[in-house]
Amino acid sequence: MTTSAISPATSPSPAWAWISGGNDAPSRARRFVRSKLNGMPAKPASDVVLIVSELVANSVVHAGVGDHDAVLVGLTRLDDRVRLAVTDRGSQLQPHIPAPDPDMLHGFGLRVVDQLSLTWGVVRDGAGITRVWCDLPLDGAPAP
Repeated sequence: MTTSAISPATSPSPAWAWISGGNDAPSRARRFVRSKLNGMPAKPASDVVLIVSELVANSVVHAGVGDHDAVLVGLTRLDDRVRLAVTDRGSQLQPHIPAPDPDMLHGFGLRVVDQLSLTWGVVRDGAGITRVWCDLPLDGAPAP
């Protein structure tokens, strides 16, 4: 894992890390994010940690980010919010929130992102590289 030394909770400078893929990638991403949230109130910090776990798990499952691959995780302080971004090599499918299905055992990750974030989006380049980003309030207030 490569990281910058700047905490987004106290600085507008971004913090980025390459997180090795595979089944343990979400826990490595959570550790990185926790290490950068110094001084952030508990509620928004826990939301950021939950969301990075979901997004990195999606990268592992849907983009096939395995043990010999990596995802790029970034945090940036933006005034009254923090932006989280997870970038991977992409997959055939566009990230989306699936239609509700009471029998569904998975597929809740982006729904969690949507519920906890002020705003979120997906950016894909011509080669399929995919970045999912979201903005979370620093004050812990629920997203509208």
